[in-house]
Amino acid sequence: MALWTFSLKSLPLQADLPTEGTNLKKSIETMIVVLFICALPAIFATGVIQYQNVLRLVDAQHWVKLTNEALLELRTTLSLVNDAERGVQASGPAASEGGPEVFDSAVSRTPEHLQRLRTLTSGDLREQRKLDALEPRIASLLASRRNVASTRKGNTFAAASQSIPRGTDKQLATDIQETLSAMEVDQQMMLRQKNAAAEASARRVIFIATLGSGLALGIVTLAALLIHYFIKDRKRAEVAQAISTRLVQSMADGVCLSDEYGTILYSNPASDAMFGYKPGELVGKQLTRPSNTSLPEESDRIVHEINDQLKWRGAWRGEFATFKKDGTPFTCYARLSPLEVSGKLYWISVQEERGLAAKGVAPGTNDPKIALTGIGA
Repeated sequence: MALWTFSLKSLPLQADLPTEGTNLKKSIETMIVVLFICALPAIFATGVIQYQNVLRLVDAQHWVKLTNEALLELRTTLSLVNDAERGVQASGPAASEGGPEVFDSAVSRTPEHLQRLRTLTSGDLREQRKLDALEPRIASLLASRRNVASTRKGNTFAAASQSIPRGTDKQLATDIQETLSAMEVDQQMMLRQKNAAAEASARRVIFIATLGSGLALGIVTLAALLIHYFIKDRKRAEVAQAISTRLVQSMADGVCLSDEYGTILYSNPASDAMFGYKPGELVGKQLTRPSNTSLPEESDRIVHEINDQLKWRGAWRGEFATFKKDGTPFTCYARLSPLEVSGKLYWISVQEERGLAAKGVAPGTNDPKIALTGIGA
């Protein structure tokens, strides 16, 4: 046969077969891994930014809520101060129905609403200072109005009219109303700012969410395209491999594949029939060395020729005498070439039977002393 184990492992490799399917798979796997490795920091950073924006949005909405409540408390306090003024004026012998009750309700509820206002504006030092100055004045005004109301109760109209607040108390009431109105304006400005901040945070949250979703979708889409390309290419490679296998199996010439140690890994039906073996019997057998024949010069010539051709050209072709499994001698023409797959060396031999051996071997004999031996058992 056209393969021997002599020094094949030590010969330099002259021909490599590119493993396209394996290389493509590794390349796509590497691309997907690199893609996800590069995407992870971006996804993590997007998540962190989104988390910070959500926190800012929640904080802005919280401040908007507090500001709205503070505005409500300011308006209620201002309304109570006005109610107290109207109530004290409506007290006395000529008091209108409900006047004293309105005054008493305003006096009792005002401190409660001032305390709520202080709590709601606890984060604003400027508003706290205003309240520090405002609370004593409101307390003084309400105490004065309470005294007036008490004096007017049960007195004649003339006596009661003399107890109507004048001068300083009226100025104090006016100052309180102006201060509360000014605080309301401040809170309205602050509310506009907080609303703007909340809207900006909401826009950032929507933008980052959209960006993150787009990034995730892009990664998944790209990975899916790579996988689709790999599957499509793999199917194409499988079809090509199936076609190649059918072609090799249907060839009239024998084809044999062995590893670097000379163990036969594959032989096509033509090769099996050429050497007189049943299909699959050659697999696992060893290719033998040249024997000590009666034609040493011929053996040495062929071995030397094969060795030189493989060493310098990476391939060999030529004729030699061999025999079949049953000992029938014949002449074989073979082409031998190396093959590398995933770093491993293999040898491919294509053989063609040329007829009975003509040199030193009689046709139909089983004389073992022929030019070269055949397949080892």
